[in-house]
Parts: sequence; C-alpha cells; structure tokens
Amino acid sequence: MPRAAVAAPTVGTRGRKEVHSGDFQIADQKPITDKMDRNDVSREKDASQRLFGRRLKQTGEVIMLDGIEVDAAYLAELAFYEEPVTIVINASTHKNAASIFENWSNGLGAEMLVNGKWLVVRDLPISKPITIKRKVVEQIIRARITNVNTAHQEPPVEQPRNEIIRTSSQVHSFSILRDESPRSQDWLTMAYARPI
Repeated sequence: MPRAAVAAPTVGTRGRKEVHSGDFQIADQKPITDKMDRNDVSREKDASQRLFGRRLKQTGEVIMLDGIEVDAAYLAELAFYEEPVTIVINASTHKNAASIFENWSNGLGAEMLVNGKWLVVRDLPISKPITIKRKVVEQIIRARITNVNTAHQEPPVEQPRNEIIRTSSQVHSFSILRDESPRSQDWLTMAYARPI
C-alpha cells in the first residue's frame, strides 16, 4: 500500500479523523533528588504492588476484588478494553528496524481481527492497517524506553546536588484509523499521561 494512502486521514462513523500517537505528551517519572524523602520512591513501589497484587474472590453470587464488590462500572471498564480499534503501527526510520511488533502479555500474544475472527498472534505487522483490542493498543502505548541521566555537583560545593532524571520515549509510533468509542480521546490522553 502506498505511504500516502496510509497517512491520509480516515473518517470513522462518528466523523473523527485519524489520531497519531505523536499528538500526545508522554509522562515522565519525577526526578530523584537528594532532597527527596526516600519514602516517595517506596510509595511508588507500594502503588504498583496494589495495582498488580490484586486477588479476586467469589462468595456465592458476589465477586470481590481486594474486598470490594465488583460492580457494573468495573465490568463496563473491562468491556471497554475489549473493544476493537483499527490502527497502523508506523515503520521506524532505524536502518535495522523490525518489520513486526512483538507483543506478549501474561504469556499470550495480541488478539487481532483476521477475516472476521479474533486470533491470538505473537507479532503485529508494521505499516498495515490492523484491528486489535483496545487493551493491546494500551500495551503499545506503554511500550517505552526510559533514559536515565544524572546531574550532580562535585564535593567542594557546600551542599552538592545529585539528581537522577528519567525521560521516556515511545518504542513505536502509530495512528488510530478507527475507534468507535466516544471515550477514546479521554482514554488516549489518560494512557499517555500515566508514567510507567
């Protein structure tokens, strides 16, 4: 497919144009400094443990998630992440760039719509329109490279400064060609704003 055809704006049923991943600001983690309370870093770890350390329990008809009953809003959110989204993963300009985007989550590949059926595939093609589930798009958004730099002053200074600066960039850029959800713009903004 010619490059011009892929880059041309595509209008979905709701009249929205193509959205590119470069339109969103990627959140960086806050710098670590000498003046920082060391508990701030441990709080970040506690938050990720709460996020990934959850357990489902079922008592009769009631399903509990960390002691809280799973309600209709939680189930609606799960359904939202199962919705189809059509994207194009853009080719990299690197001379040895991969022709596929390898995607694994909990030992499973990505769910991609092929000939009207959802198939689990390990590799997503680059530069071709594909329909995948929203949860896979979020995995692509969260695939980032984090560079770490330090800024410090030498000991002759009365109070030397030592700072660790972390900046993130995307592994792959992509364009969303079709997303039928009215929540898609808010979801994209939230997904990019969330630091890794």
